[in-house]
Order: sequence, then structure tokens, then C-alpha cells
Amino acid sequence: MKRLLLSSIACLSLAVCMAPTPAQAALVPTLESRSNVRVVGTRAKVVSVVQDARNFIWTAGDQGLCRFYGFTWMCPVAANVVSMAPDHAGGLWLVSKDGIGRLAPGGEQVRYVRPDKVATLVAVDDFNHVWIGTSTGLFAWNKEQQHLAFAPAVEGSISALINDAQGSVVAAANDKLFRVKAEGASLLWQAPGLIRTMTSMRNGDLIAALGSGEVWRVPAASHAPYRLPVPAYSTLGPMVVDAENRLWVGDREALLSLDDQHEGVKLLNFRLSVSTFSLNALMIDREGSLWIGSD
Repeated sequence: MKRLLLSSIACLSLAVCMAPTPAQAALVPTLESRSNVRVVGTRAKVVSVVQDARNFIWTAGDQGLCRFYGFTWMCPVAANVVSMAPDHAGGLWLVSKDGIGRLAPGGEQVRYVRPDKVATLVAVDDFNHVWIGTSTGLFAWNKEQQHLAFAPAVEGSISALINDAQGSVVAAANDKLFRVKAEGASLLWQAPGLIRTMTSMRNGDLIAALGSGEVWRVPAASHAPYRLPVPAYSTLGPMVVDAENRLWVGDREALLSLDDQHEGVKLLNFRLSVSTFSLNALMIDREGSLWIGSD
């Protein structure tokens, strides 16, 4: 636990932050300062933040699954969760040390469908298909037969698994990007190095950060991918895109804001505590606020 209570999860207002409680002052949406940051600490390392179909905010980390109630956090599941994704029914699919499971809406116990030790990532597409990333390739959960089906076109260690603007899931396998659907997978791009993380822009373009620290944009239209003018940071981590199509990238100690069409790269000296920490997760909620999960 950090010396300061506020080091695990925060809400940064990009337009108007979440409505303050009566005991809190309104937060000023100024990106150049910390005055727009609402800290809602969970006292635990946070590796993932999602918003479910019922608009609840969930965090996952070394204290399990926690749900935010506007004033406090409730942690109904103690499993060490490494990845989670909401489904259309209001449930949460997750990958933990106990395997692959689902938490039903309002539930307090995960129903594990497979005790898989190599799964690392999970995503749910717009058709409610569940995709599982592992160290050996990509799998789809077959609900009818209750087993994992291997996606043969997507082999290799899955480093990132995201939802794109088309409602599909995009997987990064070593140095390749694939768009996956129930009927098959298609190769989108072969990068000049291993892909570490990625996100999707509102117009369908993909942004990928490589292990070397380079950041590339892969246009949805038939244009050649190009490298963005971002200094080669070896610590680049999570990425997210806001409603204005601005890219946010977290590294070990700061946020990068990128608009390569207009303003270029802006480094935000955003720190939650005096201690060194890592930005592990970024999420834009339906109100437009940026949620930041850290150690």
C-alpha cells in the first residue's frame, strides 16, 4: 500500500467529472493541473478498470474485483484478477489465477468455466462473443458446447486484446495485428517489432505501441501505417481514446496526450503521489471522464 491513500484509482475530468457528492467541491476541468482529479483510492494495485452494461465502475487487481458505489468500494470477489471485460447482460468475464470465469449481474461469486493457467486477457465483442488471449494464441468461448475453441490464424503470445470501432475484437500476437470475428480472423498489419499495447480510434484507426517504444497509427482506410511523433518511451503502457478522438497514453510516471492532426504531443505532469508508481489502466467512462488505475 502506498504512503498516500490516493495512489490506486483516480478520475480525471476531460469534460465534466463525475458529479461530486455534497461533501466535495466541484472539480475544475483543467488538464494542466491536478485540480480536476478526483481520487477514489481502493488501497490496492489496480490493473484494469471497466464500466459494465449497468454503468457501474469496476476495478481489478491484487485485492480482487471491486465495484464503485459513488462513495466507497465494495470488493465481492477476492480472486487475483489480471483482465476483465463486461458482457451485454451486465456480467463480467475475467481471467484470474483460478482460471476463466464470469461474475453474473449482482453476483458475489465467480462461476469458473475453465481452470486455465495460461490465459492472460479477455474481451467481449459487440456480438457478445468472448475471446481469450493466452501465451500460445487466441481462443473463443463456445457457449453451446462450453469449451474454448482455438483461432488457428492467430498464433503466438497475445499481448493486447481490444474492441475496435467496428464492434469486433483486435488481437496483437507478437508483431501482428488481427481482426477476429466468429467467422475467422484477418491480418491487419505486421509491425516492425513486437506489439506491447494498442487501442482503437473513433474513426477505426488503430494505435499500437511497440516494445521499442515507437507508436504507430494503422489507418482503417487503405493507407500505409505511419509512425507518430512520440519520443521512444520504453515504459509506455495503457492507451485509451476519448470522445474527441484524442489519444491518452500512460507511462510509468505521467500521461501523454496526443492529437497528431492538430496539437501534437503534450506531456502532462500528472502524479498521484510523491512515490514512484505505474499507470496500469486507463478507461473513458460514458460520461467522458478518464479513470486511471495505478500501483
